[in-house]
Amino acid sequence: MTAPALTLAARLQPQVVAYLDRADRRARLGLPGSGPLDVRVLAQGEYNLNYLVAAGGRRVVARINTGTQIAEGDQIAYEYRALAFLAPSGIAPAPYLLDNTGTEIPHGLLFEEYLPGRPLDYAADVPLAARTIAALHTLPSEGNPDFLVVPEPLTGSWREAKGFLDVFFAAPEADPAVVRIFERTLSALAERAERESARFRPEERVIIHTDVQAHNFVVDDPAAERARLVDWEKPMLDDGSYDLCHFLTPTSTLWKMDYTLTEAQRAGFLREYATAVGGHPAGRRLHERVETRMPYVYLRATGWCAMAWVEYTRPGRLLRNEQTFAKIVEYLEPDFLAALFRPYVPGL
Repeated sequence: MTAPALTLAARLQPQVVAYLDRADRRARLGLPGSGPLDVRVLAQGEYNLNYLVAAGGRRVVARINTGTQIAEGDQIAYEYRALAFLAPSGIAPAPYLLDNTGTEIPHGLLFEEYLPGRPLDYAADVPLAARTIAALHTLPSEGNPDFLVVPEPLTGSWREAKGFLDVFFAAPEADPAVVRIFERTLSALAERAERESARFRPEERVIIHTDVQAHNFVVDDPAAERARLVDWEKPMLDDGSYDLCHFLTPTSTLWKMDYTLTEAQRAGFLREYATAVGGHPAGRRLHERVETRMPYVYLRATGWCAMAWVEYTRPGRLLRNEQTFAKIVEYLEPDFLAALFRPYVPGL
């Protein structure tokens, strides 16, 4: 019987150990200069592998990047610069070491602070999440390391979704019923964007995380004023409504937690956020901006799923997660999509 092929995580684990067989690198990370290391998989995303590295009571995270979400440029260096800018605020882990040469490990490599804690609990921690996102959105953005900018929130989300969906539309095996739903939704939201884009103003632009689902929050003390956030692949300058909509969408709450927020929780989240931002521009016309942005965030989320479905159903994807693929398939059911978009697409 042929032995099963090793996963990418298993293949790279000894390379991480070998990479740290140098006293100068260990010193950068605060690890003992010699002796064994405990290196184990901590978490796996769609484009990153995370290992927990432990020795002498010290723990750090080794993060290996296998794909990009910024279209061009150096993904792992973008994240390193983002962490260096954000870590002093206490909302993000501190970065320790960047190696984007690919000479020893054939992917981008970043070592960062390990944050102890658990994921967000939607049943108990929604106010904590609101205060955490508010803390991010009220951070001064001056001096940021060239974060990507979304100048037009509605058309920006629409174009990103359209790029994802073009991959799906080109796949011969794409479900025609799903294609029709997406085509009608793209058309309807393009028309809405022309009418409603003036509701968003450049002076209300803030730093956004872009992926505020439960497992990217780290809750160490549920009674604290705020949690911390990880997975900073794609922070951007955009209207804060993106993060708020992303947090509230069923595509986020169902993703790994199989949870649906109640209307009372959704309203309470926005109230807590508004209180936390106070008089900051991020709180202006809050409900109007969130309601206007919501279908575009739905479209971006499901459009990404459509593109990822193509990647998962073809050979060559470096990282695979069968639970993720099952959720992607669920989100691409015509009934699920129709329920999301029907309020915004007449006759869908």
